[in-house]
Amino acid sequence: MTSLNCITINVRGLRNLKKRDALFEYLKNKKIDIACLQETYCTSEFQDCFKSNWKGNIFHSFSNSVHSRGVCIMFSENMDLKVINVHTDSDGRKILLNVEINNVYY
Repeated sequence: MTSLNCITINVRGLRNLKKRDALFEYLKNKKIDIACLQETYCTSEFQDCFKSNWKGNIFHSFSNSVHSRGVCIMFSENMDLKVINVHTDSDGRKILLNVEINNVYY
């Protein structure tokens, strides 16, 4: 089995481009495979801006607030990832992914 480098972070908002770029650079430098982010403050309207700076897969649970909630799971671009299903709530607080990574189910 291949090891995965994972992290979870309360980011307290990623709507600011400089803050988002700094976080993404940190994740790349630390060679993070999976990042679970809380309090992204990301709405569905902001999704494209968020994704434009990350080359890997991103899965969100959005809220309707730009000042609270929002979670996402980000995968590095080098992962052999197969998404089986995605479950989110309507409040931007929960996301559950069932995935296959390198022939192992998570």
